[in-house]
Amino acid sequence: MITERDIRAHLIVITSALALVGLVAVVISAGAAIVLATGITIISAVLSVKYPKGIVESRSRVEHTTEELKHLVQVEPPLVTSDRPIQMELEPAIAVAALSPVADDQIAPSESDVTLHQIAPSPKRSDEFVALLETSFSTEAANSPSERNVRPIWTSSGARNSRALTLLSSLARADYLTMLIWGAIAGALAWILLTGLDTNPVGFFADEAEIGFRTHELVTDRLTGFDLPIFYQHFGYTHLGALPLYASAPFVAILGLTEFSVRLASVIFAIGGLIMLIALVRRLRWAFGEIGVLVFAFSPIFLHLSRVNFAHSPSFFCTAAGLYCFVRAKQPSSLTWAVLTGIAFGLSIYGNAAYYLATPVVILGLLIGELLINRGAWRRYVSSVSMLITIGILGIPVLLKVFTDDEFMRRFNDKQYSDAPLLSWDRLSTISDNYGKYFSADFLFVKGESGMPGGFISRHSVAGAGELPWIALPLVIAGVIAIFRCKEPNGRAMGITGLVTLLLYPLPDVLSTSTLNPPYTLAVFPTLIFVPLLSALGIHWIVSELRNRKVPAALARAVPMALLILVVVGGLRFYRGPYADYPLVSAEYYGWQYGPEQAIARFKDYDPIYDRYFLDGDFNEAYIFLDFYLIDDSELRARTAIGGFEVANLSRHDLYAVRKERFTRLLESDERIKGYAKVVDVIYYPDGEIAMFLVDIDAENFDGTPEEPR
Repeated sequence: MITERDIRAHLIVITSALALVGLVAVVISAGAAIVLATGITIISAVLSVKYPKGIVESRSRVEHTTEELKHLVQVEPPLVTSDRPIQMELEPAIAVAALSPVADDQIAPSESDVTLHQIAPSPKRSDEFVALLETSFSTEAANSPSERNVRPIWTSSGARNSRALTLLSSLARADYLTMLIWGAIAGALAWILLTGLDTNPVGFFADEAEIGFRTHELVTDRLTGFDLPIFYQHFGYTHLGALPLYASAPFVAILGLTEFSVRLASVIFAIGGLIMLIALVRRLRWAFGEIGVLVFAFSPIFLHLSRVNFAHSPSFFCTAAGLYCFVRAKQPSSLTWAVLTGIAFGLSIYGNAAYYLATPVVILGLLIGELLINRGAWRRYVSSVSMLITIGILGIPVLLKVFTDDEFMRRFNDKQYSDAPLLSWDRLSTISDNYGKYFSADFLFVKGESGMPGGFISRHSVAGAGELPWIALPLVIAGVIAIFRCKEPNGRAMGITGLVTLLLYPLPDVLSTSTLNPPYTLAVFPTLIFVPLLSALGIHWIVSELRNRKVPAALARAVPMALLILVVVGGLRFYRGPYADYPLVSAEYYGWQYGPEQAIARFKDYDPIYDRYFLDGDFNEAYIFLDFYLIDDSELRARTAIGGFEVANLSRHDLYAVRKERFTRLLESDERIKGYAKVVDVIYYPDGEIAMFLVDIDAENFDGTPEEPR
């Protein structure tokens, strides 16, 4: 006889196979993506309707009829009514077996919600019966304020093994289908973030090399002498905090100074930030809020900047941690969590320079949310005041730097496109003229920075893709609507934070831009954190509205599943499409400046044939590549320098790695040195075009004018 367990097992196997096969098929064609989405949605709906412990059921309320409750808990009919909570006395074993409650949606409770209370015979068992077993979707949600001090019903003061029993009980009822799908999603994201990390983007930019080299310097020299810098010298600028160096230090110390180790640090902290955001939405008990976080996680801009080290990821992690700690500080008021909130936000400003403005924008959003929710309840502001004091203390070094270091503001001043004072009508007019371009559909969803007028720098965004997926637009709009419909104060406050950040998100760039420039992606990325906040709240509100309007259960549960599939499929298609082609269109000078690594590798191959080795200086801060790639070869480093044919000396035998354009100019010139030049090797861009020539300069080479290789 086929049992319910058999049927469910078969459905799990079918769904698992469909998910795994579809995951491969989806990157091949859009048709496969549609088939996958349809199949998983249908089977998930079947699971959720037929078997309440399916994947999508893990967020739904425990809705039993009177007869089911009587059967499950074996109580007398008079104790069950339709208009008041069920009061009953339950034996521990019956209570554990009977119910597996889950997180409420907290927006608009339905009339069918059932609350169970325990009336125990002794004071030791007077705790209210609430959610005992957490599902895989709502692990963090179970620790809400109302449940903070509640312990499982079977736990007495003398039960020492209650935690172990709870863990074993949770494992026994684990929703393995949910675990499988979330595991597949996590695997897909890890694959996208880690595959080919040192080859795409195709070049290793000077800023990344500088962060890596300074990190190596920190690990090998400064830390051993307990020299702990707060700021560091980034080329000619002194305004950057040392957070990215400390964040990268473990990876460089363990793996050595390589492109992979430097970029891996960025990936790990980006993933850490996503984990904090997921913990945040679970703490707020936003139904399916994790999908809103994934909207941002699979967006082109997040995937792109997470795979390079421009010092964003450590600050992103700190900002996400600050948001999570802020909510914890309110559930209930906690001085410890408030201080941790201040520490997280305070540290975030010591990363990428954009966070000097982005972090205050997020904090302003939190404070506005506090004021609108709490209003005159002054005691509720204690944690916020503690947070601000902590941030102020951590911000003292920045203030001292501003007033004591004339060089601190140089980078900001270098980016100015207007001579008007910051607080002037002329500057405000310029800001007003530029503000709208940050909300352009072309910039956000279609072309990204590199596709906008004036967007000739291809390393800031991926050609052929916008900054965000289109699915983010309706979800963010839904999140804004949900602010006015949500009843839970902490959820509303976080939604208001997202809305304020959305309205002010251009601020880190708009203060220094002009109408001729596209939005600067590296500057506005920090404030795009409004996307996961509002998207998560929007999904929560949509699902709750579907439930409250009593639409068919299968439809209500299929909607978030369909959204999840669209998000993941969109991310995979971006990675296999525009991002796979990215090396072909972003290797040249205004892209990732491909060539230094390959040229220095050739130097190592030819050493010790030549007296000296010269790398073309036509790269941003070209000298840093010699320090980075020759960190373990001090002898070759001493004989390598930056320069071109202008430093040639026929008394020496030298090898020059020069750009194609420089060598072409030599051939077209009347320079005497061109008669002594001989091409010995060629470096090609990923698209097959010539990037650099390795040219031998020696007196013995003179036999006429060389010709460019075909």
